[in-house]
Amino acid sequence: MAHSAKDTPTFVSLDYGTQSVRALLINAKGGVLDQAQLPTPRPIEASDPSAGLCEYRPEDCYQTLVSAIRQLVNQQHSGLNQLKGMALTTQRNCCLFLDAENRPLTPLVHWSDQRMAHRLKPMAWYYRLGFALVRVSKRIAFLRQRALVNWLAEHQPQTLNNTAKLEQLSGYLHWRMTAKWQDSEASQVGYLPFNFRQRRWYTTRNWRFQALAIKPQWLPTLISPTSPVGPLTPEFAREAGLAEGLMLYAAGADKACESYATGGGDAGVLNLSLGSAATLSLERKGYREALRYLPAFCSIDPNQHIVEIQLERGMWLFRYFIDQFGQQDCQRASELGVSVETYILERLAKMPPGADGLRLNPTWAPGIVFPGPNASGSVHGWRVNHTRWHLYQAALEGIAFTLKRQSSSVLKCKTDSIQRLRVSGGGSQNQFVVQMLANVFNLPAEVIQTHQSSALGAAMCVAVGSGVYPDLSSARSRMTQVLLRLEPNPAAVVQYQQVFQLWSSSEWQKSPF
Repeated sequence: MAHSAKDTPTFVSLDYGTQSVRALLINAKGGVLDQAQLPTPRPIEASDPSAGLCEYRPEDCYQTLVSAIRQLVNQQHSGLNQLKGMALTTQRNCCLFLDAENRPLTPLVHWSDQRMAHRLKPMAWYYRLGFALVRVSKRIAFLRQRALVNWLAEHQPQTLNNTAKLEQLSGYLHWRMTAKWQDSEASQVGYLPFNFRQRRWYTTRNWRFQALAIKPQWLPTLISPTSPVGPLTPEFAREAGLAEGLMLYAAGADKACESYATGGGDAGVLNLSLGSAATLSLERKGYREALRYLPAFCSIDPNQHIVEIQLERGMWLFRYFIDQFGQQDCQRASELGVSVETYILERLAKMPPGADGLRLNPTWAPGIVFPGPNASGSVHGWRVNHTRWHLYQAALEGIAFTLKRQSSSVLKCKTDSIQRLRVSGGGSQNQFVVQMLANVFNLPAEVIQTHQSSALGAAMCVAVGSGVYPDLSSARSRMTQVLLRLEPNPAAVVQYQQVFQLWSSSEWQKSPF
C-alpha cells in the first residue's frame, strides 16, 4: 500500500507510562512525526511512608492525558490532517474501584504499591486440599495477600459494598474518552480472574472468585485489540482539541504493544525490554508458561501469547542508585548538557566487565512465581576500592545476568531457536547497554527506529482498526524498521561468560529462581 507524504495516514498513540505521559503522532510508515510529553502526576503523599502505598488521584491521571493530547494538537503538525484514529496503551496492574454513579471510591493504585492483606477469608476445603497436593499453597496465599481487593475487604469493606466497577487504568481512561466501559483483552494483567489462555473472564465456578473478593458484575466488557472502543465524546474531544467522533481503538498494555512492535512472534526474535521494569519475552502461537503457574500474557495479535519473565525493578534500580549516590554525577551531567544516564554510561563503557568483583542480585521486589514470595535483592563483595561506579555497573550487569539466566525458562521448545535480540525501552537508547546485552547473550542485538515502541504497537492497532492495513502482521512489516544492529564482541563474550558463571554460581546468592 503506497502513500505520498501528503496523504500518508496518521494515528495518535497515547502512552501512559511510569515516568511520563506521551501523545505521539505516528504515520503509516512507522515514523514519529510529532510528540508531546508530560511527567506523570505526583502520587498522593502517604501519611505513613512505611506502609508501601503508591496511589494517584484518578482525575490527575485523566487531566494529564488530556494536557498531553492538547499539547500535541497545539503544535499543529500537518500530519493531523490525515488522522485516522487513536489508541491508548498504559502500565499494567494499575486499578481503581468505582460506584454505581461512576465516581471513584479509591485512588488509582499503582503496580508498585506494596500493601498486603493478612486476614483472608478461608477458601473451600477442596480448593485448599488441591493446592496442598500440587504444592502451591504458599503461592496462592501470597497472590491473595497481594491482591488489592482483598486488602480492601480487610480494611475498607464498605468500599467493596459500594463498588459497581473495577477498572484497570486503561479501562478507566477508555470510559473518560468514549463513555464506553470496555477494555482490551491484552491489558488484563493483574490480580484479576482473567483466563489468559482463552482471553476472557473466568466463570464464577473458578477458584479465583473465592481467592479474590471480586464480583463478576464489576468487570468490564473485553474486546480484541484493533476493535473500536467507540468515538470520542463531544466533551473529551473539546477538552483535548480533537475532532468530535474520532474513533478510539483498543490496543493493549504497554509491554504487549512494545513486544509486538519490536518483532514479537517473528522467527528467531527474543525481546528484551529495559524500562522501569525489565522483561524478557518470546511471542509464540499457542499457550505455554515459562514457569509453572506464571501465565503467558495476551499478545495484541489474537493468535499469539507472550511467554514472559519480568524483573519488576529493572532500569528503575539503576535510576534508584543514581538518586541515592549520584548527586555529583547529576551536577556534572548538567554542566556538560547531557542526561545523567548518558554521562554515567559513557564512563562505564571504559570499565572492564565484572565491576571488579562486586555482584548484585536485582530481585528487589518479590513475585508470586518469579522471583518468588520471599525474594529480596542483595549486593555482595564490597571492598575498599569499590566506588559508586562499580555499583552502577553491578546493577546493569545484575539485570542482564538475571534475564540471561531466565532465558532457559522462556526458551523451552526446540522450535524456539533464537538468532537475535530485539532491545526496547529507555535502556535501548544507549549503545553501550545494547552492546552489553549482545555480549552477555552472545547474540546480535537490534534496535528499531524508535524507542517509543509501546506507542508504535498501539499505532499498529489503529492502522488495522481503521482499515489502513488488513492485519497486524502487515502493519508491522510496513511500520517497523531495524535502525541499529550490534554484533557480540568475541573478547567481551568470553569475559562476560566468566563473570556470569561466577555471578550465577556464587554461594552469596541463595537463588529463589
